Amino acid sequence: GEGKEGDKEMVAIDTMSVAALRELISAAGMDHSDCLEKDQLRQRAREAHGQMQAQQQMQAQYAHAQYEQYAQAQYAAQYAAQYEQYAAQSEQPSAVQASQREGGASEKAGEGKEGDNEMEA
Repeated sequence: GEGKEGDKEMVAIDTMSVAALRELISAAGMDHSDCLEKDQLRQRAREAHGQMQAQQQMQAQYAHAQYEQYAQAQYAAQYAAQYEQYAAQSEQPSAVQASQREGGASEKAGEGKEGDNEMEA
């Protein structure tokens, strides 16, 4: 039922030596001491291979999840730093603009008063 790669692995297991089969089983952290026949070793080797593939898949998924968390944290930190920089930059001009507006308004008000005074005189 598996893809071509699965079939290739099964063929490889069928052609493996007893020592290689035992090594594969041990690498998966499984026991082969109860396998007395080569067919039993092959069967256990297939189970070991399946288990190792599942472990690799889980490790890959875990690593990907860890990376996602890391990337989000990095992005958040970068965004926060950029926002602080932007906020600092935008505060300065707005403060200057506000003081200019206030200054401008008082100057115009002053001019208006002077103008009124001149007209009265």
